[in-house]
Amino acid sequence: MLPFRALREAAEQGDADSQYRLGRALFREYLEQGNQAARGEAVRWLTEAATQGDVRAQFEVGIMHEKGQGVVQDYAEASRWLRKAAKQGQAVAMYRLGKMAEIGKGMPKDLIEAYVWLNLAVARGEAAVQPARDRAREMLSAEQIAEAQGRSRLLDEKIPRR
Repeated sequence: MLPFRALREAAEQGDADSQYRLGRALFREYLEQGNQAARGEAVRWLTEAATQGDVRAQFEVGIMHEKGQGVVQDYAEASRWLRKAAKQGQAVAMYRLGKMAEIGKGMPKDLIEAYVWLNLAVARGEAAVQPARDRAREMLSAEQIAEAQGRSRLLDEKIPRR
């Protein structure tokens, strides 16, 4: 790992990886020591990296908003960032997005959408998600299952594999 000063300099130059790593280091400092200045700076750097398309940062920012950890809890903002990470192939983001769609947290309740994301998460290796996907499927009609599986296939072709 780069020394902290070099990491900060690289982050300030716009390097997304450095922004992510600096944001994570500062967020750990906030969680471990309660340093509010570190919290604010961590959110800033993680959001910068997420905005540049860093999938790890998109996931982290989504989780922060979902849990209200370091930021005001905002489910709509959480789903927005988790969707960005999911569309880049982040399987855990797919799972969380599916669960949010299933109960209508941060987006309208949509069981087809829930099944799509849960199905993709399982297909991408998150085997522990299979029971959740199967429960979602039980709430759908045969026509809805066919629609959800078709949407899953289309997205699976577009989304990169990680």
